[in-house]
Amino acid sequence: MIERVSATVASWPPALVASLLAALVASFGIIFVSIRREMAERYRPFFAALASGVLLATALFILPEAFEGSEFAPMGALAGYFTLFLLSRLSPGESRGGALTAFLAIAAHSTIDGFEYGLLFEADSTAGLLGAGGLILHEFSEGVILFLILRTVGVRAWLAMLLALVGAALTTPLGTLASLTIIPNLSPEVFALALGYAAGALLFVGASQLPGEFSKLDFRASVLAYAFGAALGVVLMVSTHGYHGHDHDHHGEDAEHHDHDDHDH
Repeated sequence: MIERVSATVASWPPALVASLLAALVASFGIIFVSIRREMAERYRPFFAALASGVLLATALFILPEAFEGSEFAPMGALAGYFTLFLLSRLSPGESRGGALTAFLAIAAHSTIDGFEYGLLFEADSTAGLLGAGGLILHEFSEGVILFLILRTVGVRAWLAMLLALVGAALTTPLGTLASLTIIPNLSPEVFALALGYAAGALLFVGASQLPGEFSKLDFRASVLAYAFGAALGVVLMVSTHGYHGHDHDHHGEDAEHHDHDDHDH
């Protein structure tokens, strides 16, 4: 039975497996904070700092491929950055209206995260693994934050847990399923534009959003954790063929090559 399940999971797209793992991590964060609130709050900044560094490095390494594939990719990166910036501005709140806004914003954010898994794994397996690793750590923090916001405004524990599971966990694999359906139909240029969007979103999370969550750490701890995450991302990217996958472009070139062959015959 276990071998059958393992074989089934191994046949799934890596992006889907990563998004399901992210949903499990977010769920763990929600359940953990509902049981051990003080301990979850204590270690959340360290996870945030490590995730920030990894996501920052991943974003900077995938931007060149996006820019090479489309002249409009910088606009896509800006769009990705400001999409999550707007969602983050809607998030925190200490009223029931603010809690609803936080739920919708985090749900939208997690859906975009899920969509990014498909884009990153399609671009390069290393970028996918690194991006997924940073985002998975980030999902733990998102689940904790959403649960605490809901509890702060008086939502019952069981309902807060259910809403947090839907908003921060379930939405991630749904976003990935959507991306896996859409990506095969994208042209290389549109894919590059979408990849730029994903890079901009990662850049916001790694450079703007998460650093605020570990600002309470002392200077040495925050710098070391942040730098370690970034260094880890850089080392892994550089060590795996310098990040030049271009898988999506190759698909397009292969198809074009076959078309020419057919025409010649």
